[in-house]
Amino acid sequence: MTSTQASIIQKIREQTVSPLRGSVLEIGAGNGENFPYLSKSVVLTALEPDAKRCRKLAERGRIQGIPTTILQGKCENIPMPDNSVDAVISTFALCSVDDPERAMSEIMRALRPGCAVHFVEHIAAPQRTFIHALQRLLAPMSRRFNHGCDPLADTQRHFITAGFSLEDLQRREFSGIPMISGRAVCPK
Repeated sequence: MTSTQASIIQKIREQTVSPLRGSVLEIGAGNGENFPYLSKSVVLTALEPDAKRCRKLAERGRIQGIPTTILQGKCENIPMPDNSVDAVISTFALCSVDDPERAMSEIMRALRPGCAVHFVEHIAAPQRTFIHALQRLLAPMSRRFNHGCDPLADTQRHFITAGFSLEDLQRREFSGIPMISGRAVCPK
């Protein structure tokens, strides 16, 4: 990734997470790439399936001065009470869930009514395009060697099927790969 590309991704992350306040759950928190953009008023729960990354997350939270609870686990089984968070963050994470329907159900369960998932996700390119063919070719390797990432994920459809309403949806391409960002609002 070039420095220009990294800068663009950083700006998108900042726009997605900096407005958040209150109790926030980040799914697939990775190495804490979103932490620098979070308000100090956020009380963060970081959910991450990888044990090594969980250790890094704890350190990153301390460095950033954000009260952070680290939970090792998958989005398909969020170990939190119903209606317990004001927002969920997902940046390049929903492509990695094993069971998207179950993950969406769990996210909706954890969110307070009327609250939202703030997301940035890559998605499958339109069918019969070169990029889609490339994504299809790389998908088995990506799923195996890139933390389960499915480059053919249809996150927008999963949100809609689960009953979320999409707001502020933006589509863009990043090095030819289509991405969407916005808010998926939980019903009241």
